[in-house]
Amino acid sequence: MIRIVLSVLAASALASTTVWAQQHRRILEQLENSYELVLDDVTLPASTVGSIVFKECDSCERRSLQVNPATQYIVNDVEVAFVDLAGIADDIRSRGHAEDTGVYVHYDIKTSRVNRVNVYEFARAQ
Repeated sequence: MIRIVLSVLAASALASTTVWAQQHRRILEQLENSYELVLDDVTLPASTVGSIVFKECDSCERRSLQVNPATQYIVNDVEVAFVDLAGIADDIRSRGHAEDTGVYVHYDIKTSRVNRVNVYEFARAQ
């Protein structure tokens, strides 16, 4: 008799949990997507309202995404001002490290506007 009561209680608890889980289910929406590139394949924007231009692969068409004044620029884990970005990129290129420098372009899926650009010089990390 006790086994039957325990079985009924366990089944009831399981049913309650299942109903609760279905009612409190979260739906996550992906807001951002990213491109992983190397500096050699990227043309950085000329202004804070310009475009970043790149090729995803050798045979791919060039693509561009718009930046805006709210776009963040991060170099080697340090946020930098837009006005400093071109000089930093030129320095990396002049030292021959453009192929060893990752550029991660994170953009809003709905608007295709760039939220942030992360530049990471792998040669410097060694």
